[in-house]
Amino acid sequence: MSYLEQFLRIAFPEVPAEVASGLLGELRSADPDAHRILTAERDDAREMADLLKQEVSRLNAEIARHKDGVATATKAGLDALGERARQRRMEGYDDEHDDGHADYSLSAAAIAYALDARLRGTTGRGFDDRPPPEWPWMPMDWKPKDIRQSLVVAAALLIAEIERIDRSGN
Repeated sequence: MSYLEQFLRIAFPEVPAEVASGLLGELRSADPDAHRILTAERDDAREMADLLKQEVSRLNAEIARHKDGVATATKAGLDALGERARQRRMEGYDDEHDDGHADYSLSAAAIAYALDARLRGTTGRGFDDRPPPEWPWMPMDWKPKDIRQSLVVAAALLIAEIERIDRSGN
């Protein structure tokens, strides 16, 4: 029994076996290359499955290597990593984007958020109307936060800068 026939029987158990076999025959006669194409697609799918299994194994090894760190992580550390993930996923700040900031502007932005948090904590007021002088980008891109969230964003920006440096080999 071919893989396609097995698939048809599993996917459509209510279809009688002779109908599934007939359909398979019609598919083969309608396109003489169908078997070759299906075989190539099956082989590609198996190769992709093998690659995915390798990646899962690699990620499991990475998780095991960092198990103690994850198990003892604080809410603050997890929040910083969560903010970094949000920046990547929601804002589109991926590796390619961050690699475009070789001028260390990610660090400057982190400093600006940290200064804002410090000012809010010591005086009760922050940089609400305009960003601090360290802010490296357009003033309209400055988004003031509360003290804790400013520090979380600063930490995430520092992580982004460290990741960029790691990728650059410096």
